Amino acid sequence: MSSRPRYMNVLKFQYIYNAMTSETLEHTSGCMWNAILNLYFPQDEFIITPNSRPADSVKTRADFTIYSVMGADKTQLVVLFEDKRTFNETINASCEEGIGQLTDYMIQSRKVDTESREIAGLPPYDMYGILNVGSYSHIYMLKSDGTTLQRLSNSGNQEALHFKDDELEIVAIVKELVRKSLPHGFLSSPYSPSFFSSSSSSSAGASRQASPAAGSRLG
Repeated sequence: MSSRPRYMNVLKFQYIYNAMTSETLEHTSGCMWNAILNLYFPQDEFIITPNSRPADSVKTRADFTIYSVMGADKTQLVVLFEDKRTFNETINASCEEGIGQLTDYMIQSRKVDTESREIAGLPPYDMYGILNVGSYSHIYMLKSDGTTLQRLSNSGNQEALHFKDDELEIVAIVKELVRKSLPHGFLSSPYSPSFFSSSSSSSAGASRQASPAAGSRLG
């Protein structure tokens, strides 16, 4: 994998970050993540599509989706992104609603994808999702046989990740997602197989709990 700079050292990321206000959080945070993913995911092997859904039967749309290109006529869904607008980044409702939408969408997407993979004789695989609320993000994994999102971390940090303050961890996780999702075999990685520590998040349903009480940082 070619070396990439820390994104906050790049002028366009500084511009997007500085443009974030309570009125523009959803738009600018979506731009920020789109730029981050385009920086680290190899353009020849991945496609990033906005407002996509895996099939006509799935009514909801992800803000954008990353597909791994497996062949001239075959792709594999890798990452789904959901962005929630909030005027107060500590509001629980935005995070809880976002986790519910992301979980539902990932499960529906996996169902559609699994059916086509079974026909092709391909095994199931893990899927990843990013939930962004304001300038904070959670990165999740949905196991191939699971129904509950697991939050990913390479440091044991289970709080939301801030674009600027937690840049190194965001970059490390994104690089590992690229490594795990490459269509033509894994690249050598500086991370161990247990690179991620994960904790279960609430899946779609009555038991969703996403963040602490209003007034504290999203966690």
